[in-house]
Amino acid sequence: NVLNSVSQNLELQLAEVKEVRDAFYFDDVFKKAEQLNNPKLYEFYDEIKLIDMEETYSLTLQKIMHTSSQKIRNIVFFPKSGGDDIYCLGMRTADIQEKEYPDYESEEWYLEAVENPYNVILYKPHIPCYMENSKLGEVYSYICGIRNLDTQKLIGVIKIDVDAKNMIETLQMFAKTEGNAIVLLKNGEIFVQSGELEGELDSYSIVEKGIPNTQLKVAY
Repeated sequence: NVLNSVSQNLELQLAEVKEVRDAFYFDDVFKKAEQLNNPKLYEFYDEIKLIDMEETYSLTLQKIMHTSSQKIRNIVFFPKSGGDDIYCLGMRTADIQEKEYPDYESEEWYLEAVENPYNVILYKPHIPCYMENSKLGEVYSYICGIRNLDTQKLIGVIKIDVDAKNMIETLQMFAKTEGNAIVLLKNGEIFVQSGELEGELDSYSIVEKGIPNTQLKVAY
């Protein structure tokens, strides 16, 4: 069944991206994120320990970026404490880059992640304002809250930007065998599609298949 195959393939792709979220709960990675959110919590740490935390944060996340088949472009931490500063790791940057992102707290995806910190939000393909090389093309984003597991208090939101080409190419591969455009839907709206639709989406006789643990459905 084509829909089952597409659904399983995309579920595996998203499971790879989820490894980044899981890594934020490793000891020193979490501590570094917590320090980025609230530096006062780590004022008593000596300089060597703080350097170790930052190196572990960068190396752990960089390793996932470079070994993943999903072409992760950026891993960005948005502190819950607010302000205009965000903390980016890009595929081509070895260290955390502090960048300005005024009013990120008003972004719809950020508000949704704060309100539902246990959920994953998938944001459709776009070019983020902080991405240094827009020529690489659009990314979709895997977004979720990061919590202190002892207190359940939210310390920030992470946004993992993934090259959208892999997802689109998966749909195109199966669309060739089926002879129809295949689309991913989120809340009834198109997330990505394998090619141009002939006419409006609501004119299609759509068969849908949900992708487990996501808000997405495959349809053709």
